Amino acid sequence: MTFSHRMVRQGRTAEILYLESGEMLAIPGNWDSLKAGDAAVTRSVKGKGTTWVVQERRGRRVISKGIWADSRHIDESKT
Repeated sequence: MTFSHRMVRQGRTAEILYLESGEMLAIPGNWDSLKAGDAAVTRSVKGKGTTWVVQERRGRRVISKGIWADSRHIDESKT
């Protein structure tokens, strides 16, 4: 099964996200953020459903800030 993983960038606050086209996204109410750092949990969450990958561009580099996903999937992956 394939899932959608959108690349987004963060706005002035953590709850404001933008697509690459500049369109602002509304975060679904049952979603939560997972900060970057634990590859096993991130891989597990991405395998369970749709995610939004938050990335920041610094010069030529692209830095991952984490993902937004269904909070139930995040909780299941952490245990």
